[in-house]
Amino acid sequence: MKNLFIIAAAVAAMAACTKSSVMYDDSQNEIGFIPVPDVVGKANVHGPIGTDGTGNTGTYPETETFGVFAYHTTTHDAGTAWNTFHGGTAPSEYINNGEFVWHADLNSFAGATPYYWPKTGSLAFAGYSPYADLKDKVDYAPDQTDPGLTITDFVQGTYNWVHDATAVTNETIDVMWFDVNNQNSASQNDVAVVFKHALTWIDFNLKEADGTADNMFTIRKVTLTNIYQGGNFASATDTWTPNGTLKDIVLFDNDATGTNLTADAVLDLGKLLIVPQAVGGNKPNSAKSQIVIEYTQNTSASEPLTETITRDLTASDVSGIQTWELGKHYTYNISFSLNEIEITATVADWVVANGGGITVGGNN
Repeated sequence: MKNLFIIAAAVAAMAACTKSSVMYDDSQNEIGFIPVPDVVGKANVHGPIGTDGTGNTGTYPETETFGVFAYHTTTHDAGTAWNTFHGGTAPSEYINNGEFVWHADLNSFAGATPYYWPKTGSLAFAGYSPYADLKDKVDYAPDQTDPGLTITDFVQGTYNWVHDATAVTNETIDVMWFDVNNQNSASQNDVAVVFKHALTWIDFNLKEADGTADNMFTIRKVTLTNIYQGGNFASATDTWTPNGTLKDIVLFDNDATGTNLTADAVLDLGKLLIVPQAVGGNKPNSAKSQIVIEYTQNTSASEPLTETITRDLTASDVSGIQTWELGKHYTYNISFSLNEIEITATVADWVVANGGGITVGGNN
């Protein structure tokens, strides 16, 4: 199962295969997304990923909005899978890239322009987040057997490490989407909208090895090289086609004074969200993504020893990882000792907790 994220004024990790259509009653109710209490997990829209108060608390921010597509049939296909709902004849478009915003009076996310349930038939929904960053790059193809969202010429925002961890200068966004095949919809008042993460999440953590004297190493600058920051996405195949020129991303820059390492505390270089891509190979001129670390080794000599190391992230003694995949969380742990600098990597699905369902509609 792929890692899935549910939005209910909150986005939580959830793995599920669900249904895709919604039955209507005879009322004229506004379509809205109702919050679910006690949702846990994490979802980032803008700014750094976190689990405390430094940019994310596990809830979908009321200041953010998401886009929705909806398709309508006049037959009663509630609870059916998309290919049955589709029925071989393309359903009519009911909502075309509509913006859903927080409505305090409704205590829910509803259309910036109100959308109402039709009197007869049923709906299937697809969508993405965040709306403002992607609205002009998104389209949806309601194919019967291979429906999907496309994002064209996406470019990730800037990544700026800052000394003050409470300052938010990270303009990267967490691209999320849900397809008509990834819903649970049994009635107008009980529709689950399940989001998945479209990007790759990478952490870099530095520390001194156990048994090494504290402050033996001072980190000056850390750079990640040969990175695609943009690309085209097709949800039908869960794939990205990276494009643009390769860039270097400065993960850390404190050259003036540097930052001393200890064995007890990790220097966290922040949470990087990038377009899924090959780490090595399949890039122009056989370029590989590498990490470059400029540091000072503090010895008893009158002048500290300044060094720069460059490590190939595809190397077997680092991790051997050849591709950064969609919806995966990679953590690179870099350990400094007098004998050597070791880099190890762990990989996990971008799933942190299970959340409840959400309710759509029923607002009078």
